[in-house]
Amino acid sequence: MLILPESECKIMITGFNVTPEGLFLRGRRKQTTPLLDALKAFLNFLRSFRRPVLLAAHNARRFDAPVLTRVLQQHSLLQEFQQVVTDFLDTFLLSKNLFPNLTSYSQENLVQFFLRQFYNAHDAVEDAKMLQKLYNAWKPPPSKQFGSSVSACVDTLPLAREVLSGRNLQSFSQEKLVRELLGVNYKAHDALEDVRALQMLYTVIQPTAEQVRRHTFTLDSVERKTAFSTKDASGKV
Repeated sequence: MLILPESECKIMITGFNVTPEGLFLRGRRKQTTPLLDALKAFLNFLRSFRRPVLLAAHNARRFDAPVLTRVLQQHSLLQEFQQVVTDFLDTFLLSKNLFPNLTSYSQENLVQFFLRQFYNAHDAVEDAKMLQKLYNAWKPPPSKQFGSSVSACVDTLPLAREVLSGRNLQSFSQEKLVRELLGVNYKAHDALEDVRALQMLYTVIQPTAEQVRRHTFTLDSVERKTAFSTKDASGKV
């Protein structure tokens, strides 16, 4: 049996490889965009749709929603995002609600089962197109969609500060918390590694339900809070 490092497995599966020279897809260098520019372009794209916008993603609750929320916060764009997007719809959870007896709920297998098509599951554009086709084929009722939405997010930065307040930590950045509490170094700018590390970190700090509740927010709560803060600062009610 040949056991490959995780980085090599990712290259074999997705075809992507990051080197000091740039991003490569199956040996061909790809043009990249700075994250801030990409986020602003994404917001402009979302604004082109009639509001409110419901952003759908397969496995949104565990991956897309927390990752996107984090980078938007880092670049002070979360409030603008919340003015356009009201919630996330997790089509992984939706498919489980609609079709409880399937053997697999990966998007690739769902496309094969319902659409009788095969596609490049690691191509973001093809992923989005196929997810749209799946959604149109399912025609889910509103009640099923509501049960599969990502109704809230947890901000783990203030949560960690509260739970670990007695540890005299110098920094509460996720990378340093993972190193301090788990003894692990990881690629802090790799979205998948970020999510895995955060999951391990959450398990270790073991917050109470009340602590989690205090640091939970919905996609529109920050907007409302900011609006109230602005009114208070101006002296108007």
